[in-house]
Amino acid sequence: MKKALLKIIESKPYLWLMFNVLPFVRLTTGLPKFTGAQYESFARKIEVGDIVLCADRKKLTTVLIGGVFSHACICVQKNEQGIVIAGMEHEGFKLNTFFDICRESDDVAILRMNASSDYVYRFVDNVLSHRNAKYDFQFKLGLKFLYCSELVYVSDTDKILDLDLSDLKGLGQKYISPDGLAFSNTSIVATSTRQIYSLTKWWDDK
Repeated sequence: MKKALLKIIESKPYLWLMFNVLPFVRLTTGLPKFTGAQYESFARKIEVGDIVLCADRKKLTTVLIGGVFSHACICVQKNEQGIVIAGMEHEGFKLNTFFDICRESDDVAILRMNASSDYVYRFVDNVLSHRNAKYDFQFKLGLKFLYCSELVYVSDTDKILDLDLSDLKGLGQKYISPDGLAFSNTSIVATSTRQIYSLTKWWDDK
């Protein structure tokens, strides 16, 4: 069974579907629930180096991934020009505005590493060093091809985040999910639209 599944995720039809079809399939035409007031609150709190988790519950990929959050990305710039978020999408490494991330989400959480400012900026530099990476549709840990939460994992070179690299759907591959990032014992939840039941500390009284 394991060999059969591995063969499927390495096949050309699977890769074609993952790139050209699944990212665009929505289960309803309804709009995401994240509000303008929530955005303004989150935008005030977010800092460079923060990890952003989000989910659009009307997308098929969110249903297939499961869990609370389906995507992870990183704040790499915050100034008068705006807030820039880096992440892995099906097209590869991509820079977005924080506004664009939020307006396509029902739920958003901001995680902050319990690390020195020097390390956080080194973490951001590491994130940006992967700007030529392509998306990893086979979810194998590496550097040339990365999926969203893997970008966080490989950029955290000192492994400040205490992460559980669980088996991917019984395929015998180490895997870190967006929810796995949320449940790190060495990060702080700066703010979130959803309660995260873990050993993390709360930055405020959300």
